[in-house]
Amino acid sequence: MIRALTTAGAVIGIVLGAAACASTPPASAPPPAQAGSPAASTSAPSAVQAVPQPETAEQAAASLGATGFTDCPASGSLAGVVDGGTARYHGYRIGIDTFAGTKQRDNWVSAAANLGVVPMFKGSNWVAYKAQSQHGAACS
Repeated sequence: MIRALTTAGAVIGIVLGAAACASTPPASAPPPAQAGSPAASTSAPSAVQAVPQPETAEQAAASLGATGFTDCPASGSLAGVVDGGTARYHGYRIGIDTFAGTKQRDNWVSAAANLGVVPMFKGSNWVAYKAQSQHGAACS
């Protein structure tokens, strides 16, 4: 039953085997599986592998060596932002936004360019830029 859930080839083999057993006595061993077919693999299914989680805005700030990170709620002004915040980097306030993936990040970068936001750094799922406001509340 477990094999029936793991590969389509095993499901067909089990179903055909069950039908053959119900109507005829067992014949000889089944023909060997062709190379590359799902039935050719005799190893057990591999264990589930952990998927690396995207960096948070705070982790991105730390990887840049920025200090004084402040977590900011996603404003929704530009779609795709999952997490965001501000920090200090070499005397400047920077904004850091994270995204579900590179496609969302790249779409954000294109849209933000129309507002004069120029990325200073990009990671696999984040972007850091000089904040437009260097004074006032951290998330303004």
